[in-house]
Amino acid sequence: MSNFKTMRKKLTLSQILSIKTCVEKLIQSTADEIIKCNSSDTSVDSLLLRYKKLGEQLVHLKEVIQTANQVKYGKTSNNTRIYTLSNLSAERRMYETISKSTSKKKMQISKSKAKALLGVIDAQMKTIEEQLTIFNNKTKGTVYIDPTLDLLGDYQEVGFLRRLFQRKK
Repeated sequence: MSNFKTMRKKLTLSQILSIKTCVEKLIQSTADEIIKCNSSDTSVDSLLLRYKKLGEQLVHLKEVIQTANQVKYGKTSNNTRIYTLSNLSAERRMYETISKSTSKKKMQISKSKAKALLGVIDAQMKTIEEQLTIFNNKTKGTVYIDPTLDLLGDYQEVGFLRRLFQRKK
């Protein structure tokens, strides 16, 4: 990350994922503001700097998440579970489309077989989602937050950050 004084905090992966989502929303809202101000007399310089710093913050958060997801939990890493869940989701969409088909032609995979496979896939997805939730709530990572981004300010979506980073008196 940039050369700035950072706030350091050890958080669960669930909390880090929430912060990442908030930073992504802040990046989008900052981009929208840059576009809006670009055709006015308002300078966009500070917004461009904020946009760059938010991008750096997002990269850092993604690196922390990626590192945490490489850790083995049971026999596999969290990455394996995430990729498997993604594949199951795509497979689910395929069988869902087949199960809703209105084709009058003889189908190689019947609607009833597709519906049965959906049940199997849903059960597999539920198991993996439960494993991910357990992992994300148990696994911790250290994040560094750039205080110049004012992520701890009044922005509604990141209000919980204020509590996470409050300094003990």
